[in-house]
Amino acid sequence: MDIQEDISEEVLHRIVTAYKKKLQMDRNRYHKVIKENPDAMEKNRVRSREHYKKNKDKKKKYYEDNKEVNISRNSYYYYKKINKLSQFKEKKTEHYECLLGRGLIDPIE
Repeated sequence: MDIQEDISEEVLHRIVTAYKKKLQMDRNRYHKVIKENPDAMEKNRVRSREHYKKNKDKKKKYYEDNKEVNISRNSYYYYKKINKLSQFKEKKTEHYECLLGRGLIDPIE
């Protein structure tokens, strides 16, 4: 038995409408009540600080692992901005190969 057979259009419409209404209520509550509350702001700041301290090493490792890709991507976008991608392919061959190998760019003619 398939779940789609059990749910009629009317029930599906009610579910979607209720979900959208809940999202809008949560959004309004945040922007009108929580966002302006100094206690809530301080709580969020404390939570953010703790998260940053707890995950600092993870972020550092991530950036170290992807350092070559980030440098390559920045070079690629620089040459793309000045419309000289052929020079990028000639001058920065290792960067070009790195991005091409990961499938982040299409081959340059």
